[in-house]
Amino acid sequence: MQQLHRNLQLLCIAPLLLVQSAESLNLRCPGPGVCLTLSPDATPMNMTRWMSYLDDGTCLTTISIPGTHDTMAFQRVKTFADHFANTQSGNLRQQLDAGVRFLDIRARHYRNTFEMHHGAVYLDHNFTSVVHTLDGFLSGLGKDEVIIMRLKDENYLPKHNKRTFAETLESYVLEHPDTSEILQRILYIPPQDQASYKFPRVGPETRGKIVMIQDYSTEGATRKFGTNFKDSIRIKMQDFYIVTTTADIVKKKWNKIVQFWVNNIPEQRRRIETGDDCQDLPLLVNFLSAGSFLQTPRMVALNHKRGINNRVQHLLRNKWQTVWDTAFTSFQWGIPGLKGPTTGIVVWDFINTKAARLVVSFNFRGNPKFDWKEVGYSNLGDPWRYQPWN
Repeated sequence: MQQLHRNLQLLCIAPLLLVQSAESLNLRCPGPGVCLTLSPDATPMNMTRWMSYLDDGTCLTTISIPGTHDTMAFQRVKTFADHFANTQSGNLRQQLDAGVRFLDIRARHYRNTFEMHHGAVYLDHNFTSVVHTLDGFLSGLGKDEVIIMRLKDENYLPKHNKRTFAETLESYVLEHPDTSEILQRILYIPPQDQASYKFPRVGPETRGKIVMIQDYSTEGATRKFGTNFKDSIRIKMQDFYIVTTTADIVKKKWNKIVQFWVNNIPEQRRRIETGDDCQDLPLLVNFLSAGSFLQTPRMVALNHKRGINNRVQHLLRNKWQTVWDTAFTSFQWGIPGLKGPTTGIVVWDFINTKAARLVVSFNFRGNPKFDWKEVGYSNLGDPWRYQPWN
């Protein structure tokens, strides 16, 4: 198996060194071997409501989902520290409208409230504003969507608190005048007597709701709102983030991203093929983000030659299907619960609409109703440009 992993990694990485011209690619194909047969009236997917096209009963663990790292860090760069805190181009509503369904919400516990922070940097928003934005989306165009939200205690200088982080969250849910009614309506509450947490399926009980992942101490908690982010049985995650040179972007972070898929996706498919309940599968979460004092998140994501965003797009757009079909010929379209080779959750810095559409396209390949020609970029050398949100 180790040899297979090494061989597959070579298959993944070697093609990325090749630069293909856009003219040589069929731009109606998400990747070689998966060209779509389009009906005459095929249209681009409406990213604001892409989950409405998923069947009820679909497991969250088998869907390809675009996400954002440090979701609220989209503030205008004002200070030197902001260069290291800024991780997104679009605000929260723009991200949701572009198709993002995994949110990384980080809170500083201050005066019994949650302030949005990236480390020491205050992001000009609080938890109440996040809740209201989510409600505006889920009560409107996103009424059939499911949002997975990691709530993280950023643990930056908690001050003047008379209760624990978990107790403050319960206050937001149960009694806060600006959020309690909303959260009781849009927050999915798992069965409290469930011996072992299972990620719910897409369906009436989750559409228009937030499925929470808890990344904070549960001291003082009286109820459970989701699984623990560090539960290695329920969540398989890659979040290596320290890169100090441009060479590290490829040698360290890029290899971690590819190896995570190599190590986990075959096992995910085998378990489905052998009849495992998809709710017993782990959620796969692959963070593309990285940085350090010498490399800002923007440098890592958007570097023209070495940037992670271009490399991941090139793999997903041009090479993914060839690699997986070559190495795992039995893992094709007939596997229950998978309409295509799932990527799991792909967590981006500086996501844009094309990148989100590229990830989402994995859920609908083979469906002639949707035109996926505008997904990702075709060349490894293409510059990462900001794209208007839909």
